This record gives sequence, structure tokens and C-alpha cells, in this order.
Amino acid sequence: MALGDFLVQSTYEPKQNYKFIVQMGSPTRMMVEAKTVSKPKLSFSVVELNSVDGTSVYFPASPSWDIVTLKFMAGGVDVMQATTDTDVSRGIVELLALAGYDKYGERQHKSDAADAFGEIIIRQINGDGNMVEEWTLINPFFESVSFGDLDYSSDSLSEITITVRYDHATVKFANGPAVVRAPTSFLS
Repeated sequence: MALGDFLVQSTYEPKQNYKFIVQMGSPTRMMVEAKTVSKPKLSFSVVELNSVDGTSVYFPASPSWDIVTLKFMAGGVDVMQATTDTDVSRGIVELLALAGYDKYGERQHKSDAADAFGEIIIRQINGDGNMVEEWTLINPFFESVSFGDLDYSSDSLSEITITVRYDHATVKFANGPAVVRAPTSFLS
């Protein structure tokens, strides 16, 4: 198939930003309250070497994974689980406790946080609900949690925003290789 031929195929469906699912927690829970999520992002630093004649030569350095930001609607009823006890605020507080953040003054352990989260999965889906692209964050932990702002002049929904740091990510594509592991050897 030539480049661009996919545009004239009747089965072509472009990825759409509003079709996604987030799974997190242990046991894994589908977060239907997820409003926005940033996909993983790799950043590459640059090493500059100066020569004696005053010119510079640049080389790529080791990659690093940027934080992922997730924004949730706070509260609501989970119709998929048929429970009324699904307030996202409560869930985040419970995850914080499982990760060891309820022990004031004690050192936090990365393994506790990673165990509390399990894996965070960001799955982009198509119109039929089938996976198109799936990112899995490995060893995630909280970098920040914002329980939102209150405002008498607004009737918008309450939001909770969390930023998550992780060691690395893997990605799967529909009709592609089973798992494509993004570069991690530089980070180990």
C-alpha cells in the first residue's frame, strides 16, 4: 500500500481524542470518570561538545519519561460496577493510604506506591470500542494530587488532577506487534 492510500479506504477510522479508557489501581478499576489524560512522552536531552575552534557538536543523551497528567470528574455513581461508593476523591485518598502516604513523617517507599497503583493503562479505542493503541505505565507513583477548587460563581463539575511519575512505558497497537517496549536500557 502506498503512503496515503489508507485515506481512500472505506474502513479507515482516524484516532479520536475523546475515545479512551483509563484503568488503574489494584485491583484494576476502569476509571469512567477520567476527563483528560496525557499520553506518555519521551524527552531527549542534548549534550554539547565544544571544540577548540569554537564550534559545537551536539549528541543525543539518554531519554527520560515526562509525567502523565490525569484529570477526573469528582464523584458520581459507577453504573458498570453498580455501586454508589465510587467517589474519585475517596478512591484517590485510599490509593494514597495504600501507597503509604498516610504515615506522616515516615519515608515513602516506591514499591508501596507502585503496588497501590498496579499498572496504569491508557487505552485509545475506536468507534466499536476496540483497542487502537494501549499505553501501560510501569511502576507509577504520585507526583502530585490536586483535589480541585471551589467557586460560587461556577456551575462546572468538580475535578481532581493527579500527576504520575513512572519508570517507563510499553505500547501495544491494534493489528501490530504484541508489545513495543519503548527505550528503557538507557534508564536502567
